[in-house]
Amino acid sequence: MSKNKIMKNKSYLITKKEYSRRYGVGKTIIEMRIANGVLIEEKGKIKIIPK
Repeated sequence: MSKNKIMKNKSYLITKKEYSRRYGVGKTIIEMRIANGVLIEEKGKIKIIPK
């Protein structure tokens, strides 16, 4: 799944392992995701809600 598709979704829930496998654990990448949408972490999962 491309990054654009993920960003277009209303909400996208993935595990931390999947997230780090796809995008790396880099702080800049996570900050970039937050800039494009809201990143919520709950119960070991990362939820990205695009603006």
